[in-house]
Amino acid sequence: METKKFIELFKNVEVYDSIPALFLVDVSAIVISDLHLGYEVAMAEKGIFLPKIQYEKEVALLKRLSEFKFKTLVLNGDIKYEFSESSYHEYKEVLNFLDYVKTKFKNIVIVRGNHDTFITRVTKKFQLEVVDEIKINKYLITHGHILPESFFDKDWETIIIGHEHPSIALFDELGIKDKLECFLYGKLADGRNLVVSPAFSYVSTGSEINLLPKEELLSPILREYALVDELKVLAIDEEAGPLYFGKLGNLRNIT
Repeated sequence: METKKFIELFKNVEVYDSIPALFLVDVSAIVISDLHLGYEVAMAEKGIFLPKIQYEKEVALLKRLSEFKFKTLVLNGDIKYEFSESSYHEYKEVLNFLDYVKTKFKNIVIVRGNHDTFITRVTKKFQLEVVDEIKINKYLITHGHILPESFFDKDWETIIIGHEHPSIALFDELGIKDKLECFLYGKLADGRNLVVSPAFSYVSTGSEINLLPKEELLSPILREYALVDELKVLAIDEEAGPLYFGKLGNLRNIT
């Protein structure tokens, strides 16, 4: 195991190096979201040809995650890319992915995302249930595209969502833009903790949250119940590792 350090977002909620995953230490669970398997195939059908590297990269990341020996893996929505019924290639990717995951983790929880139509065609082969949310200890994990009723239950101290694919846009002196995936974390208006995970997908683009006004964010949880400018930004980069950018509001002012 590498000797790099964990970064604590909240007590028992941690990030490791540049991996787009949350580690819930007290319940031995890892949360990832927005895998978007089959993305390259869907783009090819639209005439946009991308190298098929995402599946291999996601499996390589999962292998790293399995080395931490956490018991539970939560797939927090949008495992597949297409909204409609899966093509054969997408179906095979999801099938192979879940087959691999089953060998690495004792428990697997699948939370439904807005892309996960027809996902049960695959999950039932592994006897995996698809749920709209999962409650573990004081954590409420939901994809974030809808506002579940349980969101208003104050028993959940920390809300974890995906869906937004948060990233930040950075510009050099020539105006050339670079983009980094990031975790957003901080408080909801009612004082509870909120974490927004970046996409586990290697190729899906994200919301440039330092350029978008609050009302254009995708998740109703962010738009209506989060103190968006007070959220902290932890960017992740394969080469540079984790990069802390402070509060989102300050970053908005700079950019």
